[in-house]
Amino acid sequence: MNKLRIYSLFKGSRIPKKIIIRAIYEYIGSKNGLRTVGWKNGLTHQALWYWVKKFRLFRESLHRIVAERGGIPEIIVVDETEIKTSQGSMYMWFALDPYNKTLLGFSITKGRSNFECLLTFRYWFKCWGSKPRIVVTDAGVWYPVLLRLGIKISFINGGLRSYIERFNATLKSYRWFHSILHCTCSIRAVYGSTHLSGFLTLFILYYNFVRPHQSLGHPPLSSFLPRRWYKN
Repeated sequence: MNKLRIYSLFKGSRIPKKIIIRAIYEYIGSKNGLRTVGWKNGLTHQALWYWVKKFRLFRESLHRIVAERGGIPEIIVVDETEIKTSQGSMYMWFALDPYNKTLLGFSITKGRSNFECLLTFRYWFKCWGSKPRIVVTDAGVWYPVLLRLGIKISFINGGLRSYIERFNATLKSYRWFHSILHCTCSIRAVYGSTHLSGFLTLFILYYNFVRPHQSLGHPPLSSFLPRRWYKN
């Protein structure tokens, strides 16, 4: 998926991107049909189906697209956090570029172990087509397994890790729903790994390509897009 296909995800639409993202999430996260979700959000069912199909293409190539747009830096920050869903606890893993605040990727596992950590990083490296030189993380006992992949590990409390810790806290509090999408949902609104994966994909799309970052004045990966693409 190249620049044109990313741009065409919302190309030609005068509807705010936040409304489109909310409608996609409500459709993939509920049993309601296209007409019901579209009517609720002021969209036609044909338009909603068009954006759902575009989103599925983006979802399949998410990590590769992010890597192509911003590249994989020599140093990345990684953290994992537990989230409680209607099907029990799951763990979300995030990789962040600490310098331009790009969310490089995510992974979902049912536990935290050496094996799951190794699988997560192997998956990321395969999608990215490259790997960082140093991974900054906390003192989790599963991270030393990265030495098998030829990665140096830096255990830091605070500093570069403070931003991803704040990000985790914000994401788990579901402020994205309430303050950005104005959805009504509880902590158990996400009910499984497939649903959670769709939610996180939409969040990374919004975070990297639509939402202007306060310290940057623009989304982290918007340098190749016209301002009108993410202004609304």
